[in-house]
Amino acid sequence: QQFTALQLSTKDGKEAHEKLQQRGYTQATIDRFGIGVALGNNQIYNYLSAKGFDDELLIKADLVRMTDDGFRDVFYNRIMFPLHDPYGKAIGFSARALHDSNSVKYINTSETEVYTKGNMVYNFHNAKEYARKEGYLIITEGVTDAISFSTIGVENVVSLLGVACTPQQIRILKQATNDIVLAFDGDRAGLEATFAIGQKLRDAQC
Repeated sequence: QQFTALQLSTKDGKEAHEKLQQRGYTQATIDRFGIGVALGNNQIYNYLSAKGFDDELLIKADLVRMTDDGFRDVFYNRIMFPLHDPYGKAIGFSARALHDSNSVKYINTSETEVYTKGNMVYNFHNAKEYARKEGYLIITEGVTDAISFSTIGVENVVSLLGVACTPQQIRILKQATNDIVLAFDGDRAGLEATFAIGQKLRDAQC
């Protein structure tokens, strides 16, 4: 996370930084969410290798993959949104394509020993105290949805990284509050998720 955040402030990271500014992200927002950029030329692998990290560990963390051409970064030419556990420790990434020509808009860290999507509630480490203070928690679909709320001063917001909700995620949510507001997209998938997840939350006495 620290490396990709640092890259955003370099000359090579200027394009990504400008894209974030165009979306209304202030430097305070960028810093708060640890947003960074992964550039090309295997910079993540080269940096972490120079720091002494073992190749096998980097593969297990889904930062590097072994290809016919050698070790290659999983994330490159992407804006990097770190995913944190409930205590604020970075355990993975959601990465948005830097260029709109890329047909794969988002890729996320594959499941690892420390990251399981079904156990992840994005931004919970930031939002939990605000949720306890406000008395409720807002749930969105995506990373950028949660950040958008923050840019207008609404901080009791998390994301499920999609439209599924597991019992473990519900247990995490209830650590902050039993009062939940669902703010999914207005498309069919979002409406169906609102109904299905709403039922699960009610069954859990939310």
